[in-house]
Amino acid sequence: MTASDKRKAEQQENRQKRENAILDCAYQLFSSQGIENTPITDIAQKAEIGVASLYRYFETKEEIAVRCGVIAWEKQKNLFINRFKGDVYNSKTGLAQIEILLNLFIDLYRTQKQFFVYIYEFDLYARRKNLTPKRLQAYERAITNIQSVAIAAIQKAYIDKSISETLINTMTEEELYISITQPLFCLVQKLSISNTFLEMDSHTPGEKELEFFISLLRKALR
Repeated sequence: MTASDKRKAEQQENRQKRENAILDCAYQLFSSQGIENTPITDIAQKAEIGVASLYRYFETKEEIAVRCGVIAWEKQKNLFINRFKGDVYNSKTGLAQIEILLNLFIDLYRTQKQFFVYIYEFDLYARRKNLTPKRLQAYERAITNIQSVAIAAIQKAYIDKSISETLINTMTEEELYISITQPLFCLVQKLSISNTFLEMDSHTPGEKELEFFISLLRKALR
């Protein structure tokens, strides 16, 4: 590597570090204040960088929001993959693998509430700004990477017939995946955002609500 190449590599590495720092600050602010309510000046201040300098890394707040969303989903993908691999996991029935997916939502509720709050904020922001599918391609790919891992468990359940025959005969693997994960995701998101917003919510711990709903899903799958 020439001195010029080395210098370029160092510059690229420093730029990546600065971008990551800005995105981390933006993610924290977007999650706590809302994307719409967070001006670029707040992000620059938290990242300890001038506004003009920030715009040298990102052209718009929309770009920052999308990049934050991609990173957030990629982190969740790593959590999913760690649960959905290994000889012990592969030896389980399809139903047992699906139950691991269900239990994962409990762990996510315990440890990843900020993620669910951010995704809620991002969905609202994307709709208000009418972000096009093209602008959201990277974001969608990050979500699809997780879906493929979970759908594989459902496909195995269809093959080994470890779930209800009625479900196998009336729903596709993709339909069952959506029917399981969308309500779960929405419930965890709601609990993460507003479990203590109203006094009546505080009477029932969110984790118990989630466990009860998952128990119903388990019965429906058998």
